[in-house]
Amino acid sequence: MLSTAALLLVAVTGCVSSTDSLGEAPEVEVTDYGTRWREEKFVAEAEYTIRNPYSDPVEFRVGFSFTSDGSHTHEWATATVDAGTTVTGTVFVPWEKHLPSPRVEVESVREERRS
Repeated sequence: MLSTAALLLVAVTGCVSSTDSLGEAPEVEVTDYGTRWREEKFVAEAEYTIRNPYSDPVEFRVGFSFTSDGSHTHEWATATVDAGTTVTGTVFVPWEKHLPSPRVEVESVREERRS
C-alpha cells in the first residue's frame, strides 16, 4: 500500500541559530507503510523521507501515528539531515493483529538547528 502524507514543518523547537533557509520549508513524507514480519513478530512499519532545505545540518524529531480500528500508537524517529539533502528511514511498532494494516501519518515534527 502506498501513501503520501507530506507535512510542511510548522513546529520549531530547540536552539535558535543563524541557519538560513534556501527558500523552502522542510518536508517529511511517508512513502510506504503496511504490516511486516520482523524480529519474530508482526509490526506496523512506515518508510519516510525528510528533506532539509536549510544551509546547515538539522536534527529532526518526527512523531508518527499508527491508527486502525480504534487502535492508536505513536512512535518517534530522529535523524540529522545535512544541509540541502534528503534522508530516508523506517519506523515501526509492534502490531499484533497483522490485518488490517494501520494508516500512518506524520503527527508532529520538531527540529533543532545546529550552529
